[in-house]
Amino acid sequence: MEGVHTSACSGDAGVSEMINVSRGCANQAHHFISASTHRREPWLGPEGVKACLCQEMGAQARHLGVVLSAWVLLDDHYHVLIAAEDGEAIPRWVREVHSRTSRWRNSRDGTPGQRNWYQYWDRLMRSEGDFWSRVNYIHFNPVKHGYVDGPEDYRWSSIREYQHSDDEALELLGRFPAPRHLPGDVRE
Repeated sequence: MEGVHTSACSGDAGVSEMINVSRGCANQAHHFISASTHRREPWLGPEGVKACLCQEMGAQARHLGVVLSAWVLLDDHYHVLIAAEDGEAIPRWVREVHSRTSRWRNSRDGTPGQRNWYQYWDRLMRSEGDFWSRVNYIHFNPVKHGYVDGPEDYRWSSIREYQHSDDEALELLGRFPAPRHLPGDVRE
């Protein structure tokens, strides 16, 4: 897992479980987080909204000292593999990202107090296989949901960071395929 870490979101916008996280997160361990919008409304769809979320994710990661190891933003949910020296920084990261993006959206739309996020879940990655299969799950999620034909075609994910990985990381990605479904997946 060393060597492949995305500290901020990338893209043209100028931005370089299932256990409830509120119970606490393990220190120095990766957690797979899934978060969905309220009523699965696709308000994350427009490029500008994804850019705002992406910027906020990166800014809060830097501010709180967390590492975003893999991520994807879709129209009504996102997934991220996240780690921190202090596990309590992870729920703070989620709270800050959700709070700040909610305030931004509500201000933009003139809807103060509107609920934007439904809930989020966390699963501790207990093995190297867990980690790499979730990296694959994250990057193949836009394909699963019909956004693109191949993960490399989707702009709003960390796939490009992994395409330039060392041979060991690429071998591990090949050894641990994405699970077909995770607990809590919405079946389409």
